[in-house]
Amino acid sequence: MMSNLSKGIYKLDSTHHQNVSKLRLDYLKKAQGFIAADDVLVWNHTDDKNVILGAIDSTNTLIATLRVDIINSSKELSTKIDFDNLQIEDELPVGLLGKAVTLEDYQGMGLNSYLRLIAFNYLRNKGIKKAIGTIIPGAPRHSLMKQLGYQFIENKEGWRRYGYKSESETLICVLDLEKNWDKINEILQPLTTKLKEEFPIHEI
Repeated sequence: MMSNLSKGIYKLDSTHHQNVSKLRLDYLKKAQGFIAADDVLVWNHTDDKNVILGAIDSTNTLIATLRVDIINSSKELSTKIDFDNLQIEDELPVGLLGKAVTLEDYQGMGLNSYLRLIAFNYLRNKGIKKAIGTIIPGAPRHSLMKQLGYQFIENKEGWRRYGYKSESETLICVLDLEKNWDKINEILQPLTTKLKEEFPIHEI
């Protein structure tokens, strides 16, 4: 249970660390295609410095979360995505979306897309033009990301150095928010209209 939060979308903080950690551990520990060490999933000092979005339902339960990092250096980005050859220095800072988890009973209703759209708006309001992510090829959101305009770069070595270990290659995902903004809204707005009414945004 979350502390005294009505139904909606929030920017979470360290007072919610137990709820966020449990949701990540319950689902990312058993995700297919990779394994992750507990210490990279539970709330830590890096969460304190970044934006942790959370969806709260009417029972005061955290049902979905997404982390949004603002990355200011190539070294930091290389560590975050476990890939050394992304030539994006001239476009820093960039936004990094990750640690996306949705409670099983709520999967398939578009909460991840809703949180992603909120994150894109947050980044644009900060003047950030590129959103970065990493996924396992064939992941459930891979097809939607293609539609949104993401470009994909193969990481043949996969995740291996920073707490995650993938079974095979991974994909670095790069979205030009400026170039694809109309497309992003054309696709995501219809998918999230009902959710906006059901889960209002609170002070992000």
